[in-house]
Amino acid sequence: MSRLRVIRPRRKYYDSFLSACREAHELNVSGWQPVAPEAFTRWKRTAPLVYFFLRAGLFLPAGVPRMETYWLMDGDTFAAELQLRPYISDDQAIQIGHMGVGVRPGLWGRGFGTQAVRWGIRRLRELGVQQICYICDPENGASTAIAEACGFTRSSYRTLDGQGCEQSVYILR
Repeated sequence: MSRLRVIRPRRKYYDSFLSACREAHELNVSGWQPVAPEAFTRWKRTAPLVYFFLRAGLFLPAGVPRMETYWLMDGDTFAAELQLRPYISDDQAIQIGHMGVGVRPGLWGRGFGTQAVRWGIRRLRELGVQQICYICDPENGASTAIAEACGFTRSSYRTLDGQGCEQSVYILR
């Protein structure tokens, strides 16, 4: 993992990202919902502008917070996606968390999720977030292990409105 680096999404790596999207869709991964392969051509055309609008907080639909997206790359291979939401209120943080992480299924169990979250913590601290909220499915052992390995403490469980699924809310102070 010595070649691991964190970058903003770049066209140069779109094919590797598409390959990861295919893996996730073929395995019906529920925790990370990347671009559907059939929509990828359109996504490639709009992604740079969408990422800019998300980062700048421009033209966002109601309920979509300003966020920064990063990719973890292992050499030229897309390994994980990290979305940071540093500009949300405490109430929003309890609902959606300050970060979202999706690891390429073929690379699960290799520490990429933990590295992504640790990098995300450092970046959120740089941006002034003192209390970081991390939300995950309590049945997802990898996500709960990552939260605990990164120093988060489980604060509560909550049920998503209308969806009936539980989520764990972790806090890092």
